[in-house]
Amino acid sequence: MFLTRLASSIVIIFVYIMVFLFSNTILLNLFVAFIGVCCVYELFKCTKYREAKSYLIPSLLVPLITAFSDYLNIPVFIIFIVYILIAFTWLIITYKKTDIINIFVLSFFTLYATFGIYGAIGLREIAANNYSFDFKFIFILFFGASASDMFAYLVGMAVGKHKLVPLLSPNKTIEGAVGGIMGTAVLAFIYGTLINRYFDLSINLLLLTVLGIIISIAGQMGDLAGSLIKRFYNIKDYSKIIPGHGGVMDRVDSILFSTPVIFLFFYFLKL
Repeated sequence: MFLTRLASSIVIIFVYIMVFLFSNTILLNLFVAFIGVCCVYELFKCTKYREAKSYLIPSLLVPLITAFSDYLNIPVFIIFIVYILIAFTWLIITYKKTDIINIFVLSFFTLYATFGIYGAIGLREIAANNYSFDFKFIFILFFGASASDMFAYLVGMAVGKHKLVPLLSPNKTIEGAVGGIMGTAVLAFIYGTLINRYFDLSINLLLLTVLGIIISIAGQMGDLAGSLIKRFYNIKDYSKIIPGHGGVMDRVDSILFSTPVIFLFFYFLKL
């Protein structure tokens, strides 16, 4: 089991590095499309709603089209509006054959997965317009969320005594959560120092450290949100697509939260 998990982790890290190196190309769009489609599929599957099968196809198109909206020249809010209209049209056509609450939940899951991961493309645009470190900025997002999980796990195992949210995730501790935040902040500072030196950049290290803290907090919230959904639908993993890890959602639930939070952070503060 350990070797399987290790092998999968190496593959995941390789994918992240490829996204890092080519994030200012269509590769990031392909990555976002793949993650979005997989997450929507896994979320639909875990609900076991009878509406999930018939409503899946139009819902899968949302993350797919959104991921390439910049190439298709389609504003993202148009995709959002059209999908909402489709949801209500679906309810009208299938009246008394469809549970309205189920469709609302499935639609929410679709938008959550789609716009959670789409934030990476939005961040690429912000970084390209306002910073000199563009694709390096994208990398800290994915790596920071994973690093936060690792630090939280290690600190929790070593000194964790007080449960964080025992009803949702009994193994997570307050000490682990704090360790995740501090570890990610330090790592972000080191990361910024290294790329400033070796890429001849001038990234604000204080800003990057704050970014690390925000990524960790948001990532841990995303992890708990993923656990909440699994608890509600009484499942252990979203799928078994990644050997030793479970589903795609099991790996990116933290990113679905941290990506839009960081996007909003930079968008509204106009940094």
